[in-house]
Amino acid sequence: CQTSANGLAFPSGKGIDFSATGAGAVGTVGSEVLTDYEHGTWDPICQYESGGGDISNSGKGHYTKVGNRVFWHLFLTSIDYNSAGSDWPAVTLPYTVSNLDYNHSAVTFGYWNCFGSGNPMGYVQNNTRHFVIGVVNAGNNSTGANTWSGNNQNLMASGQYVAA
Repeated sequence: CQTSANGLAFPSGKGIDFSATGAGAVGTVGSEVLTDYEHGTWDPICQYESGGGDISNSGKGHYTKVGNRVFWHLFLTSIDYNSAGSDWPAVTLPYTVSNLDYNHSAVTFGYWNCFGSGNPMGYVQNNTRHFVIGVVNAGNNSTGANTWSGNNQNLMASGQYVAA
């Protein structure tokens, strides 16, 4: 461990050890060493899930990574959806999502004007770098991109997930 004008620095793979606090009341402890922290921005891109082209490449995302947990929020602008297909939109994330069974984290939408009807729903997809977006209509059925409407639309979303 070293100190400098930039703060405290640890060798790669080392970190702050919290093992003196003891294990939790239930479950199994995987590690009590915090080895990673960072925060920054990324340029999220909204594209068709099958890779058929960009729907929007204009926006900004912010993230904080603590250990293997990534917290993020983004604002996409200039969303142009010009097809009535069923391919679901997917938005890129800053890190690859782990392939754990319990990692289908939900996405929260704070603002949107790009859906013709219904409310947006989304989830982070395992072993990818994106989340997918659908719409829940009045009958509580989830549908894909064919419920999007118009051009030059906006979307605000946030979430968290376990990074690979």
